[in-house]
Amino acid sequence: MAHERPGPGDGPKPVPGLTYALDEVAPGVFAAIAQGVPYYVANSVVVVGEDAVLLVDSSAGANEARALREAIRRVTDRPVRYVVDTHFHFDHALGHAAFPEALTIGHDATRAGLVLGVRQPTLARNLTGMTGRIVELETEAATEKDEARRAQLRGQATALETYRRQLAALTPSPSDLTFGQSLTVWLGDREVRVLHLGRGHTAGDTVVYLPKERLVCTGDLFNG
Repeated sequence: MAHERPGPGDGPKPVPGLTYALDEVAPGVFAAIAQGVPYYVANSVVVVGEDAVLLVDSSAGANEARALREAIRRVTDRPVRYVVDTHFHFDHALGHAAFPEALTIGHDATRAGLVLGVRQPTLARNLTGMTGRIVELETEAATEKDEARRAQLRGQATALETYRRQLAALTPSPSDLTFGQSLTVWLGDREVRVLHLGRGHTAGDTVVYLPKERLVCTGDLFNG
């Protein structure tokens, strides 16, 4: 069993505006689409097996992942036992703390990226970019005459600053189980193949393939 990862605080911290829409793309397989916040929160995939759930990408932070966990509870009460990271980028792989009983799985290079925490160059650049965007939002709000629009801009700035602080205080939670080329997870009779097909968006991009359902989760190998 995976080691437990205590999350910050004693319970879920709400993320104003964040919602997940779950779209069932095959029986027991759901695309979890994130929306409602002014920063990147990657989409996830929920694969429901006979006794457990496998989650592809754990969200952009501990609080965001708790919103994802609550969304999963709308479609199943089975525990999330496996979390697969498609890569180490912050909008995909920083929600491990919300799934303390899950075994986290990633490519060797994904674990290496997560170990770096805020020293990872992509995360460091985005933290700097968030600071600049917060200033832009506050400046725009200060000159906005429409009250509703001004409140919207200030709300976005507050949400982005809250998230920036969460990332800046990040404690790395690297993968429990790593692989080089492939491994297979069985959820009862549902086969889930975890594959590394070569360097792409990052050095450790992982594809999750469900052969029976003919479904593939590509992470950011397919983006936009």
